[in-house]
Amino acid sequence: VRTLQRVCRRGDPAVLSRLLPWLEQGHWPQRQAALEAFAELSAPGDKLAIEAVMQRLSDGDETCRQTACEVLGKVAQPGDESVVSMLILKLHDSSWLVRDAAGHALAKLATLDQLAKVEQEVESIADDIRGMVLETLAAARGALIDISRVESAAAVACLGACQ
Repeated sequence: VRTLQRVCRRGDPAVLSRLLPWLEQGHWPQRQAALEAFAELSAPGDKLAIEAVMQRLSDGDETCRQTACEVLGKVAQPGDESVVSMLILKLHDSSWLVRDAAGHALAKLATLDQLAKVEQEVESIADDIRGMVLETLAAARGALIDISRVESAAAVACLGACQ
């Protein structure tokens, strides 16, 4: 992955298409390495990368599912409804590692409106990570509210200066 980062341009479709077969390899460490390469080499919002990584959310290995959640948190655009919906489903995964990674990815990607739906869903997940995920989501909600307040204050200041 490090070598690819040095010699390849981020978001290069030729490089990403050559990585695709590695997502299907028989051994989970190879699939996980390919997922990590997608995180480092994909342009933000790259549809090819997002689709390929979303398919790994149903991987037979929990480490690959966990990594897929983490990669989506890095590559997907905030508010991407299909990604947020898939990550919400992963809150019910059999592995607590996957549930935790899905919660952290959702904290990065969900909009304020989507966070309310996510928080409702979190109430029904297993106790082992519910508190941790709710705490992460609360921090994300607070950050989004702070950003919207700053944007609103800047807009008001701008309107005041324009008068």
